[in-house]
Amino acid sequence: MPTHQFLVNRVRRYFELKGFRVEEGFKVGNVILDLIAFRRDSFKVGIEVERGHGGIAHGFWQLATAKAHGIEETILVIPAKALEKVDLKPFEVYGMGVLTVSGYGTISYAFKPRSMA
Repeated sequence: MPTHQFLVNRVRRYFELKGFRVEEGFKVGNVILDLIAFRRDSFKVGIEVERGHGGIAHGFWQLATAKAHGIEETILVIPAKALEKVDLKPFEVYGMGVLTVSGYGTISYAFKPRSMA
């Protein structure tokens, strides 16, 4: 299973290649997101990285808090192998994305986020 830092680094690079400026450890409301990605037009994507099933609910709560504080898109990042254990319905209902990263670093969306912008 990929380490937390491997997932963070891989997703950071993914968003940087898409033209975003990425910061680590961004405080929004009473949570600290693993990453926040800024576009030039001030559009923000809040990103929380979790390694396994136990952290999924916590990650969801952090992203819901970020969304409540005006973050336009929110994305949970998990290892690809953990996807089978995740119920995607709450993410769909609340417009949050789920991004998976394989052990080789391949990134794909299991579910794309809905933007508030």
